[in-house]
Amino acid sequence: MVDSRHSARPALLRRPWVPESLGLLVVLWQESIRLELRTAYRALPLPPRATEFYYYQFGDFVNGYLNAFLADGLVEPLRRWRAPATELPVKSLRRQAIVASLFSMLVIIGFETVPTAFNHADVRDIPAGVAGALLYLCIRLAAIA
Repeated sequence: MVDSRHSARPALLRRPWVPESLGLLVVLWQESIRLELRTAYRALPLPPRATEFYYYQFGDFVNGYLNAFLADGLVEPLRRWRAPATELPVKSLRRQAIVASLFSMLVIIGFETVPTAFNHADVRDIPAGVAGALLYLCIRLAAIA
């Protein structure tokens, strides 16, 4: 007999893409608020240096998270397409998440150290980008554990 009280919600929350996507939405929401406050010249209840860091050197946080999210998300369907009948082991998924996060960090570092016609390189943005990639890695590893 099937228990009708069983909810599909906990099963949905156990899928790895749910916490990753929720993390992405929170990171994007934080970026929206950061830009809104910065363009309105609002003073935060923080020391002036912390406010300046958050407003002007924290923009790559969302880039680090998003790069890792997309790299990991684009690789997984390709891997499943190559071997559709096999289940990917957790160790392989962990390695994939680590590689995606490292890729994101390298892109941020490269983008912020090499000036081009498309960007203004600023090495002070690198820690926030690396932190965003590390946040993605932590969420991904917790989700697939």
